[in-house]
Amino acid sequence: MKNKLILRPFFLVALCLFVGSGVYAQGMLREMPLERQVNNASLVIEGKVVAKKAVWNAEKNRIMTVNTVEVYKVFKGKTNLQIEVITPGGTVGDISQTVTPSLSLREGEIGVFTLYDNNNVLSFKADSNLKKYKPFSSLQGFYKYDLLNNSAVNPFVRKKNISGGLYNQITKITGKPYRELASFNVEVKVANLQNKRAMAPSISGFSPAMVSAGSEDPLTIAGSGFGATKGAVEFKNADDGGDTYIMALDSQILSWSDDKIVVKVPSRAGTGSIRVTDNNGASVVSSGDELLVSYALTNNVHSGIAVLIQHMGVNGTGITWRMNTAFDANTMAKEAFLRAFNTWRCETGINWNIGSTTSINTGGMDNNNVVLFDNNDPLDEGVLGECRTTTGSCGDTRDVVAELDLVFNSNIDDPDTGAQESWYFGTGLPAFEQYDFESVALHELGHGHQLGHVINTNDVMHYAISNSETQRFLSGNNETAAGIIQNYSTTTQMCGQTLMTDYSGSGCSLRVQEEVFVNELRVYPNPVSDILYIENSTSIPLENAVLYDLSGRTVLNIDMSNAPRVKSVNLSHISKGVYLLNIISNNTVVGKRIVLD
Repeated sequence: MKNKLILRPFFLVALCLFVGSGVYAQGMLREMPLERQVNNASLVIEGKVVAKKAVWNAEKNRIMTVNTVEVYKVFKGKTNLQIEVITPGGTVGDISQTVTPSLSLREGEIGVFTLYDNNNVLSFKADSNLKKYKPFSSLQGFYKYDLLNNSAVNPFVRKKNISGGLYNQITKITGKPYRELASFNVEVKVANLQNKRAMAPSISGFSPAMVSAGSEDPLTIAGSGFGATKGAVEFKNADDGGDTYIMALDSQILSWSDDKIVVKVPSRAGTGSIRVTDNNGASVVSSGDELLVSYALTNNVHSGIAVLIQHMGVNGTGITWRMNTAFDANTMAKEAFLRAFNTWRCETGINWNIGSTTSINTGGMDNNNVVLFDNNDPLDEGVLGECRTTTGSCGDTRDVVAELDLVFNSNIDDPDTGAQESWYFGTGLPAFEQYDFESVALHELGHGHQLGHVINTNDVMHYAISNSETQRFLSGNNETAAGIIQNYSTTTQMCGQTLMTDYSGSGCSLRVQEEVFVNELRVYPNPVSDILYIENSTSIPLENAVLYDLSGRTVLNIDMSNAPRVKSVNLSHISKGVYLLNIISNNTVVGKRIVLD
């Protein structure tokens, strides 16, 4: 019998927070210099994450993760051997939350933390004698060590030579030497890892060359010396532009032998090299061509298993958003937001609607999907906008989105000078000191749609945006990823919840190019048993076509760049079933459901 998800009233949240046991996602950030972080922090330490647990706050409207950190060195402030670092998001029971952006820590990670006193009141289950802190400037408040390369990295900077570089920079800012509470010698750790390079395995290649992340796409890595015992596979981290690596879950490594590894590409993976570490701790990084990650679907993680996320008909057919009255009164902000809002629902079909305004001025669990400025719900310094999602799990193959919230920074200032900067709400080009509101809204709504980051500065789902920059359009990859989520949401009932329907409201007149595609691009026969024909009767050049199964996995990539008017595609080697075919040209995607019989 299928389990039915019961979302208690206070669990229905307006949070673009989507988590599982791990919190996967970031958002649009501005760089906070190390000097600003150190000067504003009450505690700066080097430490290791040794334990994690998720708890409710006292009001039971937010989930927080309590990360226990063992302290090695103290650069500023006073502390004991252990502290607790509080980060937003986590999983309690069948409810998961994620805030984007937010710091997501894993047990075993080591680095430098810039912290200030925690002001979140947590439930009694979080009671301990350890002092609690929050990271300064969100996920920028942790410089994660990559000991193999002797570097410390946050989303914007890579500090080379940890002991000779980062340590010296911090002590120069504080004017004091650090104090050592527990033995941890970076130089010895780095030397031990680098000595193992001579024994490292070898990567000769991988296939396919292009994958998607979080969609259960398998990647085959060929080489030698991997060993018979499973080690680790890491991918470039899309949440920081690829400065660090993120590790595939143990459950995502499908097979491991001395000369071949098959692994599912995890949700946070981005374009770049692959790193394999054998069971003895020796690592090798792929060389030559980079792995291309075209898009990412967000995942929750339950008991070490990654699961996809889809939407449901929260209001009977879709999701109703409500603007806070102060946000609604800012006409220019409202109009810029609605442009981004319409882009997603008109180009992907997600059934989002705008309801009545509300006086709710915080993004918490309250049965409302709210859009607001952070006047009463302050964002961390350096965060332009924040998407919060709550999802539910009932033991099915996918989780479902229960509620979403969007919170935007109302007071932007320059991190170096403190000078007031501003949002740009128009449709032209922002001034140098301005940030484009529509672009930030489009990005955060993408997280609400359940898309993750990519490493591509020309893509709206890139993790950061620069002042005076605009990203107001969806790419073909964005639409492909969103189409997969929308297909789940409208065809596959999960947790006993109502299906979402496609958006059919007004304000979505097709662009001329889209109209041509819809009317003059033919795919036949359908159903098909062997040869499928793609006929392009337009003058619009096609780029490629991608065939997906209903789990979102890439089945076939088809190059259409120099295709004749009628392109034949042999599908005889593909299993019978229902598939989604996306045909891509520039920023336009046409999706077709294909039946193989």
